[in-house]
Amino acid sequence: MLFSILGIFACNDPASIDTDLVNVDLLDIQVDDVFDISSFTVKEDSITSYRPGSIILNKYPFGKYRDPVFGAVDVSIISQTYLTTISAPDFTDAVLDSVIMEINIKQSEPHYGDTTQLLGLEVYEITETLDGANEYYSNRITPTESTPIGSYVGIPNFRDSVSVIRYSGDSISVDRLPPHIRFSLTDEYGQRILDAGDEVLSSPSAYLEMFKGIELRPSLESPGMVAFDLSNFNSKNTPNLNGATILVFYTQDGIQKQYNVAINPALSVKFEQHQHDFTGAAIEPFLGDVMKGDSLIFVQGLTGPNAILRLNDVQKLSGSIINGATLEVYATALDGDEDIRPLPTQLSLREKMDDGSLLYIRDFSSASQSGSLSIVGGTPEDIGGGIFKYTFGIGSQLQDIIEGNRPNEIYIRTNAKIASMRRAVLFGAGHSTYPIKLNVTYTKL
Repeated sequence: MLFSILGIFACNDPASIDTDLVNVDLLDIQVDDVFDISSFTVKEDSITSYRPGSIILNKYPFGKYRDPVFGAVDVSIISQTYLTTISAPDFTDAVLDSVIMEINIKQSEPHYGDTTQLLGLEVYEITETLDGANEYYSNRITPTESTPIGSYVGIPNFRDSVSVIRYSGDSISVDRLPPHIRFSLTDEYGQRILDAGDEVLSSPSAYLEMFKGIELRPSLESPGMVAFDLSNFNSKNTPNLNGATILVFYTQDGIQKQYNVAINPALSVKFEQHQHDFTGAAIEPFLGDVMKGDSLIFVQGLTGPNAILRLNDVQKLSGSIINGATLEVYATALDGDEDIRPLPTQLSLREKMDDGSLLYIRDFSSASQSGSLSIVGGTPEDIGGGIFKYTFGIGSQLQDIIEGNRPNEIYIRTNAKIASMRRAVLFGAGHSTYPIKLNVTYTKL
């Protein structure tokens, strides 16, 4: 009899019960929303920033960001550059004119925080050969040369496209590019490219041996971050351009020409490096403190903190079939800054595995396989007054916890975290007005 009832409820959906098989009136269906929950905030050690074939970022956050609540984070980008032609031009008698780097700004989410102040960027050559078969982590520090080969200081134009001159063979044209930053690199770097020779500029492996890659490193503290777009794009006149390109302009026989190398969206090994510092920030005393976490908890993208919920007494439902369960977690945009620091569009729930990795809980794993996390919630609902509610479906995970197959701790994490600039202050389990709430519908066997 027990196995028959378990089969009836296997989908955790009471609406799917075949009433011809069981008398619903005899089922002991109950509702409970009073549970002992602990909540607190923990640091993230590191996350995978590059994994061959599986981690492809749609944007690359960047900056020396200073957040009044979450503290400081320095976000840099490491990348190989690649040849853009199969064979090298003949640079005989070529005279270098200038070297320019262009980096596109991500249009769907170009910035986060206050970006009215100056952005500072320096470019360094890395001294280590990157291996495309390796994984790289966000807490890594890649060795570089001590002197930058270029720099940018300015306030980016996030909205307007820009007209630029392009040289192709003996012809000159004007193209129009999306919003980007544009700055000079040193003549010495450009001359090294011109002097590299055909053996290097016709062989990707030989080129990467000589030019191992670059670091884009922030140089000025700012209350905001930008996001770069390193993917391919189509300009007004030219298809399939690279989102970050180094242009070497030179004159040969009285004719102005250019030669490009670029960050290749598909081939370049590229990843983010994050250095968080919570010293003196509002979040600092909350890290790891369960008592303080009763009122507030914190989540942040990049390699920022996660929140943990500990479901202390759900074993009281032992012997029950969970028909449905939701977690309600409330968030606030502090000081009304949701316009410049909007909340994460998707929070996810995870569990810690034996190897220390954080994987989706079972409900989120199933939703991910179906192609849409939002079917189990985790998106913000604006309930007014600067308060937002995140609702998560956890019926399958709760069943596993009750049966002793899963730990009773659930992590709240910003989804697609490595590329997320967003953060949220959440109300804790014991908050006087907006406590975390677990709502469970179950059948007592």
